[in-house]
Amino acid sequence: MNEVKELNIKIGNFVEGFTNYNLNFLNDHASLYVTNNSSIDNYRKVYDETRTKSIQEALEKMNFSNWKKSYFKDEVNVDGKHWSLAVKKGFDIQEYNGVDDYPIEFEQLIQLLDDLMNK
Repeated sequence: MNEVKELNIKIGNFVEGFTNYNLNFLNDHASLYVTNNSSIDNYRKVYDETRTKSIQEALEKMNFSNWKKSYFKDEVNVDGKHWSLAVKKGFDIQEYNGVDDYPIEFEQLIQLLDDLMNK
């Protein structure tokens, strides 16, 4: 199985700033690191093997291979919600991005990150 090894996500806009999420898998453990350029608060957490397995299973359900490379409702909208996602599986890195539009699984991905930060 070609599991996700790392996710890098950037969400925000040029007015309010961006939040960066890095979810990394190494040695049966996952670590989440979150930074926000409009705040000095950073977040870091390491998850045990059991929680890491459930995170990997949730990511597999995101079907990244079915996503389009770009999602844009208005290409000139600098105030819109910009996002980018890089998914590393093995040596392969797939990149996705958009403004004010995204696949339905993107909401699930953000919910997963929120759950990880709040549990």
